[in-house]
Amino acid sequence: QNRIRMRDMFQDFDPLRAGRVTGAQFRRVLDLARVPLTSEEKEGVAATFEVGDLREVNYFAFCDRVDEVFTQKHLEKAPTKP
Repeated sequence: QNRIRMRDMFQDFDPLRAGRVTGAQFRRVLDLARVPLTSEEKEGVAATFEVGDLREVNYFAFCDRVDEVFTQKHLEKAPTKP
């Protein structure tokens, strides 16, 4: 598996591990990960996961959504549930 550990990349910008980064930091991580999106698409993704009045991006929610494509969370607890 050659998956990119996006959550680790975001944590470089989040020393308190609050799960939030600025919009600029969010776009920077997408650039560092070489995610093939246009600037407008990156803005749209950031806006989708934006939280609070500070316009921060919830990267925990973003990473969970991306991981849904590759894994099923909590599979070890209930391996037979769809």
